[in-house]
This record gives sequence, C-alpha cells and structure tokens, in this order.
Amino acid sequence: MPAAEKGISAEQWRDDLVKKTNVDSASVMLGQFTDIGVVMPRGKHDFQFFPDMLQIRGKSQTYLVKWSNIKKILQVDMPDRKHKMLAIGVAPPLTLCMT
Repeated sequence: MPAAEKGISAEQWRDDLVKKTNVDSASVMLGQFTDIGVVMPRGKHDFQFFPDMLQIRGKSQTYLVKWSNIKKILQVDMPDRKHKMLAIGVAPPLTLCMT
C-alpha cells in the first residue's frame, strides 16, 4: 500500500525503510559520473561517490575502493589539449572479482 494511502509522511516512510534495510545515511550516494571511458579496467564505467568509498560499476564487474586505499591521483593533459586523463593509484591494486 503506498505511503499516501496509509496517511504517513515521506519522512516516516523513509525512516521505516532505513530501519528495515539497515541502511544508514553514510551509504547515501553523494554523486555520480556515468559512462566514463576507463583504460584499466577497460570499458565504460559509472563512478559513484559515497562518504566512505568510491564504487566503480562496469557492465560485468563492480569495484569498491575505500578512500584510504587511493594513494595517488595524477592529472595529465591529452595531446589535443582539450581533454584530461586522471591516473589513480590504488593500493592494493584492483583485481578481477574484487568487490
């Protein structure tokens, strides 16, 4: 039954949902970039930013990277001078089946 028919507010419905799913506000997505071309792992990925981690979602694989595991970020100009490349150093490195 929809919340409006039961006579509860959206805030009450959200609070009930949070209690039932054990999801807290720390797991709320802060932002997202979609269809970003990535060299390694190869393909287009979505980058989802959370307070405690970066989630990289591909078509067949998802990587969870804690912010403390990102050791270096390097910005490089591409030869056309219009685009930039980011190199992100992660320790331990991303591996297949790392979730």
